[in-house]
Amino acid sequence: MPSGLIAPAIVIIVGFVPGCGPQITLTTLYLSGALPLSAQFGNAISNDGDALFPAIAPKAALLATFYSGVPKIIAAYG
Repeated sequence: MPSGLIAPAIVIIVGFVPGCGPQITLTTLYLSGALPLSAQFGNAISNDGDALFPAIAPKAALLATFYSGVPKIIAAYG
């Protein structure tokens, strides 16, 4: 698994995938030592839930995703 500067970016992108499966997988990788803590922080913040909101209001969902993107990047790379 990649580490350093690329791992948090990959994990943040995976955090946008709805559902808990990808997050459980990434947490397992962190616990086994395959991912750094910064990647786990990015994953925890970028978890966007069950994706029901985008079906109801797509413009608001894109705006919310943008607003949540800034803190996840700061947490992962800070």
